Amino acid sequence: MTLWSSLPQFIQDNDAQNGYPWLSFLEGPGSILQTIDDLVRDVVTPTPYPGWSIVLDVTRCPADALPWLAQCVGVRFTGSQTTVAEQQTAITSLQGFSRGTVASVEAAANAQLNSGSCVITERDPDAYTVAVSAPSADLTGGSWSGVVAQYATWADLETAFATWADLLAQSDAFESAVENALPAGLNVSFSFT
Repeated sequence: MTLWSSLPQFIQDNDAQNGYPWLSFLEGPGSILQTIDDLVRDVVTPTPYPGWSIVLDVTRCPADALPWLAQCVGVRFTGSQTTVAEQQTAITSLQGFSRGTVASVEAAANAQLNSGSCVITERDPDAYTVAVSAPSADLTGGSWSGVVAQYATWADLETAFATWADLLAQSDAFESAVENALPAGLNVSFSFT
């Protein structure tokens, strides 16, 4: 309608006399373009939002764009998610929806620890690096001093761990869990105290 009203007045008058063929013609491509315009345009009132943010916010996302948003967090809708509320719940309940948050990184790291907790420092030393520090004694495999105390002789140690990689597997599992909880493009530095 906005496109039609921008036509010169004499065209609008002729269009009205002839049963609005121009308005009908412009309505087809105009409705497609209006959908795109609604997605990309900044919203000023009642609450200001930047353009495109509507398709990235599960609470404001249009129903026809929810499958697209779902694929961003690894969700595929089955026939059981038929309502918008069920689809929104499926998207937000997946662990990947919180990926990269400090809470999700802490949860992944703490799952690899016996007790205690890790310390996560964001933006250390730059905006694209996360520093993770954990007590080595809390790793599920234990610290070097714990290994020495548990295995009195070299033969006992060789029996328990076939290779050095097996001995270091617990710190590798810790590092892998943290790296999997972070989004691509972030660097992580580890320190075991």
